[in-house]
Amino acid sequence: MIRNLKPGYLLALVGIDALLVMCGLLLAWYLRVNLELGAAAPDETLFPPLWLFPAACLVWITGLWQARMYQPQTNIYSALRRLVIGHALAGLLFLGMIYIAYRDFSRLQAFYFIVVTFTLLLIQRSMFWLLSDRLSEKRRVLIVGTDDHAQQVGTRVSAHAWANLTLVGYLRSNSDPIAPGITPCGRLDDLGTVVGQMRVDEVVVCVRWFD
Repeated sequence: MIRNLKPGYLLALVGIDALLVMCGLLLAWYLRVNLELGAAAPDETLFPPLWLFPAACLVWITGLWQARMYQPQTNIYSALRRLVIGHALAGLLFLGMIYIAYRDFSRLQAFYFIVVTFTLLLIQRSMFWLLSDRLSEKRRVLIVGTDDHAQQVGTRVSAHAWANLTLVGYLRSNSDPIAPGITPCGRLDDLGTVVGQMRVDEVVVCVRWFD
C-alpha cells in the first residue's frame, strides 16, 4: 500500500526543480545587474556561461537527491527539513564548483542565486504539498482480523495518513480473539456488504490460517 513515487511523476518533479534552478540563475543575474550593490561590471561579463546552467541543475538535483527529497514525505515539516539540508549541500557544492572552474563568477551573484533558488523551491514544494493533499484520492482500508497482529497493522495504516490511507475498521474472522481497543464492524461473512457500505478500496487480511 505504501509505494514509492512513480517514475513519470519523479521525472516531472526533477524537471521542475531543474527549471527552477535555471530560473534562479537568470533572476540572480537580473538582480546583480539592476541592484546598485557590489562592484560595477559590464552586463555581458555578469551573465552566467551556458555550461553553468546544466551544471547547476546537476548539482542541485544531486543535493536534493542526497537529502531524500525525491522520496515520499511524511509531513510538510519533514519535507522542509530535507529541503534545507539538500539546498545547503547543493549550495556548498556550487560554491566549490565555481571556485575551481569559474572564479570570475560574482560572489554577490552567487549569493543571490542561492537565496532565490531556495525561495523558488520552497514555494514550489509548499504549493505541491497543499494541492496534492486536497486533490489526491483517499484510500479506505479494511482489515480482516481482530487479534494483536491485526491491531499492529491497523496502527501502521493510521500512522500513514500522510499517504492518503484511512482505516475504516476491522472484520472478525471466525473465533479470532479481539484485541483491546478494537470494535469489529462485522464478521468475515459480511465482507461484501461492509466493503460496499463503507466504500472500501483495499482489504488487508491479517488472520492465522494455521496454528
